[in-house]
Amino acid sequence: MRKLSQLSLLIVLCFITSKAVAQRGAAGGSKQISPDLFGIFFEDLSYAADGGLYAELVQNRSFEYTPADKKGWNPLTAWDYTTEGFGYGELSVESSSPINVNNPHYIKLTISDPGQKGIGVTNEGYDGIPVKAGEQYNFSLYARLMSADQIPLTVSLRGKKGEVYGEASIVAGAKDWKKYSAVITANTTDADARLVVLAKRYPGIGHDIAVSTKNF
Repeated sequence: MRKLSQLSLLIVLCFITSKAVAQRGAAGGSKQISPDLFGIFFEDLSYAADGGLYAELVQNRSFEYTPADKKGWNPLTAWDYTTEGFGYGELSVESSSPINVNNPHYIKLTISDPGQKGIGVTNEGYDGIPVKAGEQYNFSLYARLMSADQIPLTVSLRGKKGEVYGEASIVAGAKDWKKYSAVITANTTDADARLVVLAKRYPGIGHDIAVSTKNF
């Protein structure tokens, strides 16, 4: 929430400064400035622009990072393929039939064997995901099934060593893009947590836009 307050203050101050400069120029006899023009300055430090005006905790949430943004970046930057309990499958980035033209990429998770706990992906956040004991975190994703009737998903916040700080369950059951939501309550305070999404059934499932934000 602090990041949002600082950003709002910066924009207000820029508007005030811009207006004062324009007025002084007109009073000093210089060329008249149109009242429709204004200036604004915004410096993107520490991912301040990513996610817009809210407390985004998932980095590269729509799988749209490219080397044009930063050298070495790609659609899977900040994401890792995750398997537990001897499961195995494949993770790929796809662009056929995306959720919309503004978000052309998504991940396809093909499950050969879900194992005991499932396979999926882990997001490291922005240098970790800070969580606080007792606080709630909103989670949502868009998903569509390639086959099968339903696939259960487990969504959790975890420590670097796999400790579960809180989890929720979702059942994906649509062959068209559909939004699914859940709320996770953290039981531990950790500045370096991870978001883990695991699928527990066979064929395939496509995911787009995983988001975990603090519930203010």
